[in-house]
Amino acid sequence: MILLLNLGCLLTLSCAKRNTTIIGGADQPTAIFVADHLTLQEKGLELTCQMHHLANNEAYIKYCSHSDEINKLAAHIARTDYSVPRKIFAISHLKSIQDFETDSTIRTLLADKMVRTIPSLINAQSGSTTLAATSLFVTEDVFLHNNLKESTIYLYIYEGDCSSMVLFQPHKDHIVQAYACFVIHPLLKTIHSADDVKRFFKETIQLERIMVQELTITNKP
Repeated sequence: MILLLNLGCLLTLSCAKRNTTIIGGADQPTAIFVADHLTLQEKGLELTCQMHHLANNEAYIKYCSHSDEINKLAAHIARTDYSVPRKIFAISHLKSIQDFETDSTIRTLLADKMVRTIPSLINAQSGSTTLAATSLFVTEDVFLHNNLKESTIYLYIYEGDCSSMVLFQPHKDHIVQAYACFVIHPLLKTIHSADDVKRFFKETIQLERIMVQELTITNKP
């Protein structure tokens, strides 16, 4: 019980304090937080920070895993500094993953699910231990954002071999779902430009015709 209470508090933490308004129910399961002037880049960094908190929680790791290999990789993930990424890229136009021969309703549902599997597909190429360890820290949130028109991935590249991938999926009434996951793949170290990102997605999961924009990092010290 103490562990669950600590985790509940932990998942509400962020790297920096911010003013929020709650709409809908005020309880955590139904609350939708509206953050003042929070950009998608900042939201992605916030979720990355929450994953880092989980990776640093030894009680959580011991509760979830009894594998020495997974725990060792989890400790490695925790040692990375995720405060300021080396590069940030916004990846959109993920339409090429939506080629399903079925009716439009099911096609949209499958497409949304397929996009959410992208981090797992990438991590699986580094082995089952990587897939299992990174799955421990997957974090999600729901919030309001007026300007997101299509599913977009924010890729945060860091100096180590661990990166962060945050998927933002828009829904009606300006509601956005966010899913964050650490990604580990040797080719991530080779990414320095938007063209490198396109090549990475093509070589790893055969995803082509995407749009990639390199973003200016707004929170550098």
